[in-house]
Amino acid sequence: MNIRAPKTSSRRVWAYASQYFHLQNQCKVKNVLVKEFKAEFKNSNGIRDITGYIYNFNEIYD
Repeated sequence: MNIRAPKTSSRRVWAYASQYFHLQNQCKVKNVLVKEFKAEFKNSNGIRDITGYIYNFNEIYD
């Protein structure tokens, strides 16, 4: 993928995973390498989105 990624290692990894996730949703890639886990946390202040993602960076980066 030809994307601009931040220099910070953890942000760089997420930049690639995030881009791949969007390509998955558009059916432009065959392999599912990023899995989304939707979740919400509800308390007296309202509902907060705590969605998480699991991905295999080594396969995305290759």
